[in-house]
Amino acid sequence: LYDLIDDPHETVNLASDPAYSAQLHHLRTTLDEWITRIDDRGLIPEAQLVESWRPGGRKQMTAAPTEYFEAGVKVVRCSTSGARIAYTFDEPSEAETEAVNPLTAVAGMPSQDGRRWTLLSDGAPLPETAPSVGPLAPEGSPLAYATSVKAFGQLLFTKYMLPFQLTGVLLLVAMLGVIVLSKRMGADGRILPPSERK
Repeated sequence: LYDLIDDPHETVNLASDPAYSAQLHHLRTTLDEWITRIDDRGLIPEAQLVESWRPGGRKQMTAAPTEYFEAGVKVVRCSTSGARIAYTFDEPSEAETEAVNPLTAVAGMPSQDGRRWTLLSDGAPLPETAPSVGPLAPEGSPLAYATSVKAFGQLLFTKYMLPFQLTGVLLLVAMLGVIVLSKRMGADGRILPPSERK
């Protein structure tokens, strides 16, 4: 317990000072209520937590997703608490298959086999066809795979870095040219009004 006004660097702990016992009791009670309200498991021993996640050391299997119609729209849900559903319309590409990252395997992430996966929000309708990426990304174009801002940024700053930089330089030169042409100066160094320019 610290007085941040008189002791902003928290060098004097006031928890044992009887003058602050009411504040200390209030803060401890508030923290205990918050821990109970959010079901915080920070005080549960780690071995007990791991056992609850993996009884007997075995990973629990996620239930198969169920597909059904809700108000005329196809919806996919999973009964496993905390499970997320991702979908893809792409076929796996053997040429792009990468070695499986051990962490990826443990977390249950899809393998990096060239397919684009989309995370489905809980209760969101499942699309019938692959989402369009727009007329600026024709089929087969590398931009056709930029289905998110992150993917587009990765393409822009890796594969298209040089054209992106050249475009920026050209735009800068064009802007400077416009400024110079519009701000012609007279012999005395003053900017001429448009009526006096030649």
